Amino acid sequence: MMKTLVHLALRRPELVSEHAQAYACLVQTEAQAAARELQTRWAWFSVCVAGGVVAAILAGVSAMLWVVASESEPALVGHWVFWIAPVVPAVLSALAGWKFARCAVSVDFPLTREQLALDARWLDNGKESLS
Repeated sequence: MMKTLVHLALRRPELVSEHAQAYACLVQTEAQAAARELQTRWAWFSVCVAGGVVAAILAGVSAMLWVVASESEPALVGHWVFWIAPVVPAVLSALAGWKFARCAVSVDFPLTREQLALDARWLDNGKESLS
């Protein structure tokens, strides 16, 4: 295969150059797609963590307010606002965590691997035609 590649590079260097440029473009395209997938995944992770932290803070504040309000105003003992306030960011956090878990990041560059396999097969089959 290397003999065929060297022979081709000596006879038609412009083809090898164009092919190398096409490989660079293919790798760049796949790397950009992987980077976008990774950014999306980390954005969902950040929303999940931030929602969890906000839910925990609001749960603590709600618990403190509930204790204080239940002593001064017995009518507010079961007030729904004390319990719904931390639930909203907790649900948001759970949904973001679910999206984070479902986001798959593909960094194995399948098109580049396929093209490399095709080129290797062509170079192996091209030994007879270039000799």
